[in-house]
Amino acid sequence: MRNHTTLLITLLLPAAAASGQWSSDPTVNTLVSDDMTNCAITHTAAAPDGGVWISWYDASAGYDIIVQKLNADGIPVFASPALVQDQSLSWVQDFDVAAVGDGCAIAWADGSTIGAALIDSNGNVAWQHDLNDGSGYQSNAQVCGANDGFTVVGWMDENVSKLQRIGTDGTLVWASPVSIGGSGYHAMSDLKPASDHDVVASIVYYTSFNGAKTLKAQRIRADGSLVWASPTINVFTSGSLQIGNFPEFIADDTGGGIFTWYSNTNLQSYIQWIDGSGMPLFGSQGSLIASSGSLLHTGPTACFDPIAGEVTAFCTRQSTNQAQDGVQANRFNRSGDAIWGANGIEVDPLSGTWSVYDLQAHQLGGLATASWIGLDVTLQGTVRGQALNTNGDDQWGASPIELGTPELSRSDLTGDVIGDMLVAVWVDDRDGSDRAYAQNITEDGTLGETGCIADITEDGVVGVNDLLVLIAAWGTADSPADINGDGLVAAEDLLLVLAGWGPCP
Repeated sequence: MRNHTTLLITLLLPAAAASGQWSSDPTVNTLVSDDMTNCAITHTAAAPDGGVWISWYDASAGYDIIVQKLNADGIPVFASPALVQDQSLSWVQDFDVAAVGDGCAIAWADGSTIGAALIDSNGNVAWQHDLNDGSGYQSNAQVCGANDGFTVVGWMDENVSKLQRIGTDGTLVWASPVSIGGSGYHAMSDLKPASDHDVVASIVYYTSFNGAKTLKAQRIRADGSLVWASPTINVFTSGSLQIGNFPEFIADDTGGGIFTWYSNTNLQSYIQWIDGSGMPLFGSQGSLIASSGSLLHTGPTACFDPIAGEVTAFCTRQSTNQAQDGVQANRFNRSGDAIWGANGIEVDPLSGTWSVYDLQAHQLGGLATASWIGLDVTLQGTVRGQALNTNGDDQWGASPIELGTPELSRSDLTGDVIGDMLVAVWVDDRDGSDRAYAQNITEDGTLGETGCIADITEDGVVGVNDLLVLIAAWGTADSPADINGDGLVAAEDLLLVLAGWGPCP
């Protein structure tokens, strides 16, 4: 009788492993945008196969939405970046990107249109819709993948927020969009997946343009019904958001979300944790992220550690006159306790030589990472990054690491975690044009070859032994075999084993 495991291994063995493309030189980075020379507003989404989707606007002939995918080695998957939407506009709103199944969902708005499309694994448009069902002004497009493989799109239609759920074949699930609103204005701010195929939306609420802008939230079931109190529950109501600020949030492990924002009343940053039942865990108005006399704290962002059940928040620290910038962090448990003290810890000290732009937070294994662009008064500088362990200790050196040479203009930083590395993406003009670049940073702060994330047995080779361990753990949450860290040993982990087959570098 033939051994079926041996047959499976024989069928799946790759002919040869692809060579890695990530550079170990911080000034030599992966060009993502090919020959496009007017890139702006980058977005990323980690793919379940260990790659990363990267999208941006090409402004060379109107703002067109473009997408490319890099695999775990930093190699472009498509021969050239794929066109998603030719908007041919001289102005543009932001757009949003999410990995859905083995594809990439993208949503955009242009005032009269709410567009959504799914790009498949070959770079083709699998489906596309204009979701506008009325005559109001359409804005603030957001998109996420529900945990059943469906796509959910959210947007603002005049004075209410709307959502539509789209099947894997592109079919609109709800006969008409779900509407969230009432008196005043309900502006879609962000959208994330929750448990049980639900999604959570954050919403900026206001009664007039010059009135206070507060933050609210709602959880929406797969059938379109609302889970929390109608129309929304309160996240932040004592003060006001900055005009034009639509804060992002992160999903937790209960079907809720962790929200960060700063108030323009006192220019201080706050954090609130809403659990899956809609209960605020950090009091009625959230917790102050960092307190230090007259110093200001703005632009907060957070990442969630599911193992410890804690969240790390980063924010930009500024002097009273806003002439100096730094980065501050704090860590919170589910009770709202500031684990690193009321003041938090210093990630990068106040400096008058550069300012903080596009601060990002990502959980990389057991590390909370922050990345940002540090620019001088001429708007030139580098991408900077640091990682903290659960005690708040620096893990990438005494000073943040730097990517790119400092004599360049940089903008539009974004990033995501794939496997055991953070991928940062930004735009700079190193060749006189605005092109999009990417760089990986591993858990130990090194660049370039990522080692062997698929070497489950840690014997220096990705091979049959690793494949056997993975097969034995199939369908479980076995930590060593769950290579991509999504809580399930499945096909995505198998793809990482095959991609890394052979001796470790």
